[in-house]
Amino acid sequence: AHTVNSSVCSAHAESVVAPTENLKELAPASRVRIVGLKAQPQLNGQLGTVAQWEEAEGRWKVRLDDGSGKMLKSGNLELLLDGSVQAQLILGSSMLETSQAERASSRGDAR
Repeated sequence: AHTVNSSVCSAHAESVVAPTENLKELAPASRVRIVGLKAQPQLNGQLGTVAQWEEAEGRWKVRLDDGSGKMLKSGNLELLLDGSVQAQLILGSSMLETSQAERASSRGDAR
């Protein structure tokens, strides 16, 4: 129902599990996956936790699960949702659909 740049949409379509508009922002303690690195492709797919934003570098400090630390651009970090947040998003979207269906059927009954 809303227009989205199709190149952005298609690039991320496979990683979108549920609506995450309000959860897309990286922040300290966010769980992330490294993606799209060309200089060090062996790091792609590794998981870590955001430590902090380094304004001077324009990069995030990330502590990888192997204990090492990296400085990475936002574009090389994919925000991961933990199971409880993901479940809430899925549950929330299915509740919204149910609510919309109920409103539509009640409007039909009122006529």
